[in-house]
Amino acid sequence: MIKIIVDDSYEGAMNMALDMVLAERCLQQKISILRIYEWKVPTLSVGKHQKVDNIDWEFLSKEGIDIVRRPTGGRAVLHKNEFTYSFSTFSSNKNLPSDILGSYKKISHALIESLKNLNIYATLETSKNQCLTKDICYDASSLYEIKVNGKKFIGSAQYRTKDFIIQHGSIPLKIDYDRYIRCFKYSHPDLIKEKIKKTVIDLCTIKNTIISKKELAESFKIGFGLIFNEQIIFSSLEIDEIEKANNIKETFEIHL
Repeated sequence: MIKIIVDDSYEGAMNMALDMVLAERCLQQKISILRIYEWKVPTLSVGKHQKVDNIDWEFLSKEGIDIVRRPTGGRAVLHKNEFTYSFSTFSSNKNLPSDILGSYKKISHALIESLKNLNIYATLETSKNQCLTKDICYDASSLYEIKVNGKKFIGSAQYRTKDFIIQHGSIPLKIDYDRYIRCFKYSHPDLIKEKIKKTVIDLCTIKNTIISKKELAESFKIGFGLIFNEQIIFSSLEIDEIEKANNIKETFEIHL
């Protein structure tokens, strides 16, 4: 069974804590959970092992941009004007390949089927691409990530333990390229911005309109149901899940 949670907006550390708590719940109940959410304030999330020496802390402070460390890998994402998904499941789930690339591929196929219901026709990235920077997630597509019109659309990253798996992904509605680039101390930010504009695409560019979280969730129900062939139900956070997340959220905080 896959539970879909169409959630509220939270601060960055709370979002990460909730995803961790839900992954543990997946292990306990032997289910999968697909959570769709937003961010209370613009937030720069960095990968689990990503260095932060090139971040422009003064710019983040001036612009009121929060920063958080994800449990998942990958590079930095500025969460602003986007929907974020987290797909969590237990590690022994026979309905998901046990290897990293195999699991990425299956989840990506579910995302592609979901997007079809929004009249968005996406493809899988089938090759490795050279990155422009060490910092920014959207400067190149990784293997089995989602592309539209030849450009990166949904970037994803995983965190795996012996007990559970979490995959994060960002669905950009409208990318703020200028602020995204200025989160880092680059000597030629305009040059990097123009290069990244050629490699990434957002929903407004694809459809010239904005979809709602409810519309996205309904499309996910169809797409994930088709690929995973499991019962899909809509659910919500439990009180104890919120309490547990509050207790561990400081784990993901990065202080300016």
